[in-house]
Amino acid sequence: MDEKKKADAKSAENAPEKGKTLGGECGEQSEALAGEVAALNERMLRIAAEYDNFRKRTAKEKEELMLNAKAAMLLKIIPMYEELEMAAKAAEKSVKNANAAESAGENAMGENAIIAGVKMLCTKFSKMLSEEGIVRMQALGKKFDPYLHDVVSHVESEKPLGEIVQIVQDGYNLNGKVLRHAVVIVSNGKKEEKKTEKENEEECDVDACPSC
Repeated sequence: MDEKKKADAKSAENAPEKGKTLGGECGEQSEALAGEVAALNERMLRIAAEYDNFRKRTAKEKEELMLNAKAAMLLKIIPMYEELEMAAKAAEKSVKNANAAESAGENAMGENAIIAGVKMLCTKFSKMLSEEGIVRMQALGKKFDPYLHDVVSHVESEKPLGEIVQIVQDGYNLNGKVLRHAVVIVSNGKKEEKKTEKENEEECDVDACPSC
């Protein structure tokens, strides 16, 4: 009996230490699992952010690709529209300048019908381009801007220096961005101003020369 009591007492003494050891191991495992979960959550958040950036970048690239394709198509359409405009203006001018006797009757009616048809096509083209975001530049009388205009020559003019005095080819914007630069002729300034500048230079040369 004494030996049994001693064994039970010894077991009782060892029991708390065993429980304490098991509890410590469980705590360590819980901390390790919590760390793994936190790492997985962080990784998932990073992957989600990368995917979101990829999705936005892909959408932007797709939009730019479509815009470039649209711009390329419109650059081919605009010259046809301009040719129709010129044809309508030329035909209208021809009819106005025709002799009244020759333009009378069915012939005149036929020519007027053709002009009306061409003008209608021009109107439809203009509406279509406008709906696609195309806006024609209003460059005449404006200050030359290298970001908007391409200059082909300079002329002496009554207009101020740098002012656009003639449009060689219209420019167009697409959704606020330059699609085609306007080709223009720019003023060199007034002749009187140039003459005055030259006279001033000559006077300065004379003053600089004591023997003159």
